[in-house]
Amino acid sequence: MSKKKKLVLRIGMMWYEKDADDAYDMIAAAAAHYFAKFGTVPQFCHIHPVMFKANQKIVKRAGNEMKIVLDKSIRPNHAWVGVIR
Repeated sequence: MSKKKKLVLRIGMMWYEKDADDAYDMIAAAAAHYFAKFGTVPQFCHIHPVMFKANQKIVKRAGNEMKIVLDKSIRPNHAWVGVIR
């Protein structure tokens, strides 16, 4: 008997900052824009490892948690934020 993998659909928005010095500030700006545009708080953020020095952290802002995933397929100075459906 084979186990079926549960597929997770991630819906999100790509964010870019030309002069992103602080990953936390960039993630916060992306999350704020996502909330303003879609009316929901993002649950995850994929970011290039060069932008963020710790592995799979949780960022707590305004009582909400966002999982940070280091992802080499995301270009530096970009962040992919969104929700899991």
